[in-house]
Amino acid sequence: MISSFLDFWVDSECATTTVSVSMNFTCSRITLFSIFLSLLLSFNLSAQDSKPKETEAKIKKQAVVVLTDAKLEKILNKRLEGGMSYSFKQFGNMFFVKSRIDLGTSIGLMSKSKEIPEKPLQSTFPTGCNPTLREFFDSIGRQTTSTWKYDPTNQFIGSQTKEKKKPAQIKDIAIFEFKETKERTKSFKFKLSEGWAAIDQGTWVMHRPPEYPVGMDIYELGEFSQKASEKADPDFSEKMRLRIAMHWAKRVNPKATEDLMKLAKVGKLDALFYDTMIPSNLEGEKVRWRQWIFMDGNRGYFIVITIFPDYEAKMFPKVEEMITSFELVKSESDGPGE
Repeated sequence: MISSFLDFWVDSECATTTVSVSMNFTCSRITLFSIFLSLLLSFNLSAQDSKPKETEAKIKKQAVVVLTDAKLEKILNKRLEGGMSYSFKQFGNMFFVKSRIDLGTSIGLMSKSKEIPEKPLQSTFPTGCNPTLREFFDSIGRQTTSTWKYDPTNQFIGSQTKEKKKPAQIKDIAIFEFKETKERTKSFKFKLSEGWAAIDQGTWVMHRPPEYPVGMDIYELGEFSQKASEKADPDFSEKMRLRIAMHWAKRVNPKATEDLMKLAKVGKLDALFYDTMIPSNLEGEKVRWRQWIFMDGNRGYFIVITIFPDYEAKMFPKVEEMITSFELVKSESDGPGE
């Protein structure tokens, strides 16, 4: 469920390997906060809790107008800025307001799970690459190991109004529920170097050696699509690959340019490779950042490894062996949405 609206300003931090990378969520805090407070005075999204608190018991269910199939499909195909951050519940609080501005409909993110609301979110979409709401939800589903759906029988919000008469149904609100699922089968495989451990983080997997402070992370970035109004571009996949490569490169080096993205191989797949030295979390120490970006049709993948100079000779040959053995497989849950 979208719980604790007042948790909305608590900050969190997203990190990959040894380098902290902040994820952008562009919005006007002043504008959103004022709108948010006005909504908060009237409504709370609530889940059906088997043991409601005393304050929650006073909240009455108020029905929301159920979307028709055509209206639902139209909303899911609308495009929005792809930024997300904070935990699921914190982001959901903000998104309920921001989605009204972006999509014309307030989108509620709901989960009865105890785990999903606390899971951190980060954007997998390059700046300026506006995904559909469906693609956006799929990204959240991968990160929270969940499936999502719109349930027309569970469209209501909590109202604290003191009016005795039955309130009118509320328009332009849609509640989507995220349910925990079994660990998702990954869409790739490779020969993991002896002694290394794989730690599934949802949309990405950490791979760590036993003795060295380095790591290799593999991200499944999901599907990218052209706008329906755009003419089909046969080079869309290659252009998106470059766009993703520049997006990540500029996060660690704002001066990165397209000519620095070199052609390389990940298994048998064509990739764009970039490397540079960047500051680490250790004062005065630098690490070498290496990234590979590649596509499977319109699905994007991102591999990143950071290695301290003292460990280069021992560690990078093992990384090269793993990348050479990389191959894609069919995932059992390529589409998180139900």
